[in-house]
Amino acid sequence: MSAKAKTKSMAKKIQTMAKATILNNHSDEELIGLVADEREALKRKAFSILVARHTRYFYNIAYRITLEKEAAEDVVQSSFLKLWQNPNLWEADKAKFKTWFYRIVCNAAIDHKRRLKPAEQIDNLEIEDENSADIEKNDEQRILHNALSQIPPRQRAAIMMVYFEEMKQQEAADILEIGIKALESLLSRGKKALEDILK
Repeated sequence: MSAKAKTKSMAKKIQTMAKATILNNHSDEELIGLVADEREALKRKAFSILVARHTRYFYNIAYRITLEKEAAEDVVQSSFLKLWQNPNLWEADKAKFKTWFYRIVCNAAIDHKRRLKPAEQIDNLEIEDENSADIEKNDEQRILHNALSQIPPRQRAAIMMVYFEEMKQQEAADILEIGIKALESLLSRGKKALEDILK
């Protein structure tokens, strides 16, 4: 390879690295706009940054609802696939990207739990898991985890958002696509169910 060709190749690599660095500094909202772009390379890079940036966070959300490692991974993967296939579903004027995507992951996790029969839900319950070690650090958390597995998925999701994620009630209601009163009802019924289980 000639010196000129080497210089050109090196310049191209530097340009690619610079673009990647610049994209890493983009907000989620800017990246989702690029995922809708016609240029395939730009679209893929923006998408891969979103996936790398948010996979662990959304895995933990999905896991807290499904209480299964594989199901949580499937939920996150299918949610990102939905984003890849339909990036224009996100409407910038209605919600931030993370809030909107939280809704997608949360609803997918709830739908997964609804499809399972009660016996399958108990069979699939995972108490020990290396990826969820940060969720279940001690015996009290394992007891709570077990109790959460016994309440309906929407109640569990509401409790997780408001009490574990410390979301404002309006934000949690928006994600679940319900009103504040309905959210308060879910929280009340969920807390009562947990109290009964933990007695």
